[in-house]
Amino acid sequence: MSEVKQEDLQAMREWLKKQPHLPSLPDYQLIMFLHSCYYSLERAKQALDVCFTVRTHAPEVFENRAPDSADVQSAVNVIEACTLPHKDDKGNTIIFTRLKDTDPSKFNCDNIIKAALLGLEVLLKENPTAPGYVFVFDPTGFGLQHISKVTISTIRKFMVYVQEGFPLRMKAVHVLNTNTIIDKVMMLLKPFLDKELASILFFHTPPNDEFFKVYNKEWMPSEYGGKEKTVAELTDDMRQLVLKEGSSYVAEEAKWRVDESKRQGKLKTKVDLFGADGSFKKLSID
Repeated sequence: MSEVKQEDLQAMREWLKKQPHLPSLPDYQLIMFLHSCYYSLERAKQALDVCFTVRTHAPEVFENRAPDSADVQSAVNVIEACTLPHKDDKGNTIIFTRLKDTDPSKFNCDNIIKAALLGLEVLLKENPTAPGYVFVFDPTGFGLQHISKVTISTIRKFMVYVQEGFPLRMKAVHVLNTNTIIDKVMMLLKPFLDKELASILFFHTPPNDEFFKVYNKEWMPSEYGGKEKTVAELTDDMRQLVLKEGSSYVAEEAKWRVDESKRQGKLKTKVDLFGADGSFKKLSID
């Protein structure tokens, strides 16, 4: 059950009206920010501002992302991503991701992030006050050639977005079948990783027994020793949801951008938000 108080929701509505640079938003969006920030009004305002400012300054991720677009479909052909049928013992939704096609020439970092965020946003719209999300990655098939195709500027924006603006309660990130390539991935991410996210990262080596202590192995896809559908089947279920709900959502969401010319006080540039040297700089609410 949602813990959102009507007076907090009304306070968010009134605050938003006084921010001419921000878009008008439906109530479910305001509820998502309140919920993800554990009902702290100031944190919710901060996250909302960061969220839509990043969306404005990262067109490579937040434009041309209709579910049937070439960009999204190219990612769908490379990545399998799905929600697992069972939540964990705390009620968190489990998101599972792995490579579908390991050919590095087909790996486009921007498009994969674009598709992944679209899928998550559709899930959030379906349940704005979900208890939390646990992400599980299997890096099997990911190699040095994939890393060479990672766009650092996009990763920087993505990490600001996820850590400072995205209205989602991230409870844990588990990496299965950890191998030496993960060390190189973490070297890439380390400059952009805050302490809070770093504290919920967990790495598991085959046979991943430590992970199965926190998530019942029987609830896993069949190829991981579980009794559920295959990853491909579960991914198809997710794809159908995004195709069904995503088009109308994207048409609405495309209007939710920041107009910096109307921001009260100092304008927020890309350097203000992302930093010129790769370090993150948080927005402040004027």
